[in-house]
Amino acid sequence: MIVLPADHLIENVNEFQRCVQQAASFAFQHGGLLTLGITPTYAATSYGYIQQGDKISDFNGHSIYRVKTFAEKPDPETAERFLKSGDFYWNSGMFIWKASTILKEIEDKMPELYEGLMEIKPELGKSGFESKVEDVYRRIRGNSIDYGVMQKAKNVYMIPTDMGWNDVGSWEVVHQISPKDKLKNAGEYQELFTIDSRDNYIFAPGKLVAMVGVKNLVFVDTGDAILICKKSRSQDVKDIVEQLKKNGMDEFI
Repeated sequence: MIVLPADHLIENVNEFQRCVQQAASFAFQHGGLLTLGITPTYAATSYGYIQQGDKISDFNGHSIYRVKTFAEKPDPETAERFLKSGDFYWNSGMFIWKASTILKEIEDKMPELYEGLMEIKPELGKSGFESKVEDVYRRIRGNSIDYGVMQKAKNVYMIPTDMGWNDVGSWEVVHQISPKDKLKNAGEYQELFTIDSRDNYIFAPGKLVAMVGVKNLVFVDTGDAILICKKSRSQDVKDIVEQLKKNGMDEFI
C-alpha cells in the first residue's frame, strides 16, 4: 500500500519510482512502516522534518534508516539547526507499508479508527459501502496518520532521497519552480515593467503590472480579490481564509 499526497512536484521521476519500488519490497519482505525523506536544500519552515536514526540496511541500492523522530514545521532558527545538523530530512508525507502492518498499528494506537474500519469492512463491494463510510467517518475524531501512528510506532524507517521534490503548497514554492526573468521575477501576466524590483511572484493574467522598489513579494489578482504578502509569509494565507469563512465571505475563497 502506497500513500502519496496529491499536490507535489517530482522532477526526477525515475528516482522516485526506484525509491517506491525498493520501499515496497522492503515493506513486503520485512514489514515496518516506510517513508521517503527528502534531502533539504534550504531551511524550510513550511515542511515537517524527519530525523535520521541508525542505518539498518542497504537494500537494492538505497540505504534504509530507522526514523529517530518526527518534527513539526519549525521556526526559522530551528529550521537552520535542522539543515546544519545533516541528519534531518523534509517529511514528504509519502508512506509505504503492507495493509496488514498498518492495520495492526491502527488497532494498537488508534482503536477508535480501527473499530470504524472493521464496521466498514463487511460493506466492501456492496451497494451500501459509500453510505457506511460517510456514517463512520462522521463519528471518528480527526487525527492525522503522523500523530496517530507514525510518531508512536517503533518500526518506522526512512529512505533518504533527492528526487527534485516540491510540495506545491504555497506561492513561495510556486515561485521557486516557475521560470524567472533575469531579476528572478516570475508569474503570469500580460506585461511586466519593473524598477529596482526582484524575486517577486505576480499572478495577474491579462494585465499590465508595474513594480517599483519591491522584492520578495507575492501579488495575486483573481479578478474579485487581490492578495499581497511577503513570500516568506505565504503559508499564512490560510489564516486569511479562516477569517473570510468566519465573516461569511466564502465567495472570495
